[in-house]
Amino acid sequence: MKIFIIVFLTLFSLQADELKRIESIINDITKLRAENEECQNALVSKGILKVQTIKENDCRNHEENIKILKVKNTLLEKKLQEQMKKCKEQTKILQNTINNIKIYKKQVKVKDNEIKTLKNKLVLLQKNTKNGLKVVIKEVVKEVIKEKKIYLKDNNIFPVLIPKNKDNKKQNFKEKELTKKTKPTTYRLKNNSKIYNKFNGNKIYIWEKNTSFTSNVKTQNYIKITGFFIDKKWKKAKEELWIKKVDIFER
Repeated sequence: MKIFIIVFLTLFSLQADELKRIESIINDITKLRAENEECQNALVSKGILKVQTIKENDCRNHEENIKILKVKNTLLEKKLQEQMKKCKEQTKILQNTINNIKIYKKQVKVKDNEIKTLKNKLVLLQKNTKNGLKVVIKEVVKEVIKEKKIYLKDNNIFPVLIPKNKDNKKQNFKEKELTKKTKPTTYRLKNNSKIYNKFNGNKIYIWEKNTSFTSNVKTQNYIKITGFFIDKKWKKAKEELWIKKVDIFER
């Protein structure tokens, strides 16, 4: 019995020591936990401060960047306005050039039409000159023959017989019968031409080529000039003027 009690006491003492040790371990663990929590809280607080400082620095950097961007924006707006002004000026210039091109095209068309009409007139003139040259040569031959006859009459030794007044009256009557009235027409001279005081009359003027005139009376070989153009203005003929048909053409 004594031995059993001694063993029981020794065992109990040993268990008490172990319990003390376990309590001390538990206390140490609780202390460590508390210290760990304090360390974690300290770390968290420090981390928040760092985050706050980082945020503040970021805000400052953002503000500076915003200021720089605003300055750049104002510069870009000025450049854009200048470019807009230049574009407006260039569009005006371009519009003016387009209008000028349209005007030039119209003028070119007008000139082309004028060239075509002139070419057609030139062809007609060439045809008329070919046909007219033959007639002119015939007329020149007639004039030479007339002049020779006049010369022979002037140098004739024998006296010239003067016809009676009745024959002159008949001749004038025939001349009047030969004249015909026509519609008022505009003519133009083919070349430098003679103007007569009456048909089969005397030469009084020489008119230049391309002179324009009007008439409403004609004979077989002559046309009476009733008016003529000076600087594109029509003037009525104040005296009797006649021209040969060979020297003219209708406009």
